Amino acid sequence: AYNRSRSQGRLPLEFLRTLPHLRARSNTHLAVLRVRSRLAYSIHSFFQERGFKHVHTPIITTSDCEGAGELFQVTTLLNKESPPPRN
Repeated sequence: AYNRSRSQGRLPLEFLRTLPHLRARSNTHLAVLRVRSRLAYSIHSFFQERGFKHVHTPIITTSDCEGAGELFQVTTLLNKESPPPRN
């Protein structure tokens, strides 16, 4: 266990990188998390107020887990039956 009192001073950021469980307790990281949270909320609110919807789209990867790759095929090639793309 790592026991460190506040009277011993601040931990260097390089040291905190080696101990991820202590990062959230540092003032620097907490400030960054607060700014990120506020920024994400502001951007989300901006678009929600203008009628946009937040959609979590699936991530297409090359990994074939549990046979999911057999469900559909993604390609950059056009087949002869598909219409040409509109400009």
